[in-house]
Amino acid sequence: MTHVHSTAARPGTAVAGDPLRAPVDARLVVDATGAPGTPVDALTDALGALGLSPEAPDAPGTGRTRTAEPAPAAYCALLLGEEAYGAEHSPGLDRARIRSAALAMASAGRGRLVLVTDATGEPHAGTDPGRHARLAADRAWWQHLVTEVAGRGVVGNTVVTGYSPGLGHRLSPAAEAGLLRYLVQRRTTTAADVAAGVAFLVSEGCSYLVGETLPADGGAGLGHIPSLPA
Repeated sequence: MTHVHSTAARPGTAVAGDPLRAPVDARLVVDATGAPGTPVDALTDALGALGLSPEAPDAPGTGRTRTAEPAPAAYCALLLGEEAYGAEHSPGLDRARIRSAALAMASAGRGRLVLVTDATGEPHAGTDPGRHARLAADRAWWQHLVTEVAGRGVVGNTVVTGYSPGLGHRLSPAAEAGLLRYLVQRRTTTAADVAAGVAFLVSEGCSYLVGETLPADGGAGLGHIPSLPA
């Protein structure tokens, strides 16, 4: 029999006081290295509205030697560069920095890793296959990292966003209207939609979901979206 923890509010219990909904750490590193065209403030504001305290990662090589405060136990990396959505070219994940943070969490025996990406793995006509392959390679690397630390108290998962102007996606009005016809909710993904997924994945209750993908795309998978021209 499969037992599933419900994160619904219990009778007589305020959501704010539900230990399963509480984050493992209110401090959340948001690493936007892999999303140069993303207005990160929209996402961090949405995360803040959910009770999290987003912060930028330390500069490479500095660690956290400037303070005695322990490193955050929650880390969110952005990988946004889907050409078919009009995103800017992504330089890819800062693998060394992310792995260092993950291993620090593993040493502490506790942590959450979340990848936010627009790389669905689906090819689109007219897009650069090399660019597509680089995003796919980063996603594969992420899954290997998640596997490496999963047995040491660190849970890692992925949020895949749909088309989101709020996260830096840019299509022409005609192309955007054409895409929205195939989405059951007929709207684009918002930063708040993505933040809700991140907040769930860094919660105490999300302790046994490992290496999975949470779509924040308005049900794009329910219909057939044709290949998008670049």
